[in-house]
Amino acid sequence: MVLQSAAPSPEPRLNPLFEIEGTKVVINPLHIVSVAVDRLGDRVGSLKHEGDRVIAAIDLLITRAWD
Repeated sequence: MVLQSAAPSPEPRLNPLFEIEGTKVVINPLHIVSVAVDRLGDRVGSLKHEGDRVIAAIDLLITRAWD
């Protein structure tokens, strides 16, 4: 996730917007990488209820973005 202000003009399906603790962030699936657990900070929330939007963004990147 990146701050909305730091993201290039997001395409809403590929870069869904979320608000976490009052901060607007977008998922950038082009930058998804493995991160070691010890490099993560404290948990501040969950996007479990937004799972469909997260998976749709990844699906769009993998299966449809290059059509």
